[in-house]
Amino acid sequence: MKELRKLFISALAVMVMAGGMALTSNGGLKNVSAETDPAGSAAVSAESKNTISVYGTGTVKVAPDIATVSIGVTTQDVSSKKAVNDNNTQMNDLMKSIKDLGIADKDITTNGFNIYPNYAYDSKTGESKVSGYQVSNTVTVKVRDLTKVSAVIDAAVAAGANVSNGVQFSVADPDKAYNDALALAVTNAKTKADVIAKALNVKISTPKSITEMSTGGGNYYSNYNMPANAVFDERMDTSSTPISSGEIVITAQVSANYEY
Repeated sequence: MKELRKLFISALAVMVMAGGMALTSNGGLKNVSAETDPAGSAAVSAESKNTISVYGTGTVKVAPDIATVSIGVTTQDVSSKKAVNDNNTQMNDLMKSIKDLGIADKDITTNGFNIYPNYAYDSKTGESKVSGYQVSNTVTVKVRDLTKVSAVIDAAVAAGANVSNGVQFSVADPDKAYNDALALAVTNAKTKADVIAKALNVKISTPKSITEMSTGGGNYYSNYNMPANAVFDERMDTSSTPISSGEIVITAQVSANYEY
């Protein structure tokens, strides 16, 4: 029996040396060749570097080159048919007056046509009954020559326009301005990282990573402060409508990580 036990222990020792196996506390076997080397872990940790993380912002101001005017006609009558016919007549005059200024058909878009019933309350019966109808038709007009914005509004009003949702100014090619702002944002991030590195008395190299936080490629607007749903009538002054396009502010942001 003792001889068999010695043979078993000898065979087990050979297995341990050949296969990288070790005895566990409960008498089992485990593979030690796949275990993580503690010394290796320390070496990896020692190689990791400290990081300075910053945000950068870039801003560019540009003059708009497109104006979008929202304007239309509202009519009322006890007859819905009469209200629609009156509206159609005034809108046709409005569209013609705008086109006469050189605005192309592709730059005129209907953005709303609605018919609403008007109600009158009968105090005797306590009920509200339809007393007439209101018809509204509005268009957006893209004006590519900003010197014509006032003329477009004045011509529309003269033709019967009595409602407006304001004027928006935009940039035809926003990508160029945004890319300029993005470059400024990267420079701003580098400047901040340099300031922090100097305070720490360390040196930084090229950024480990830079992430664009903002999104370009869209359009940018500024609104002329014409009251929303402003109503015009024949009592308006006939002098030219004053319009100021101002500037559009385009902003880009990035985050950057620098190692030292």
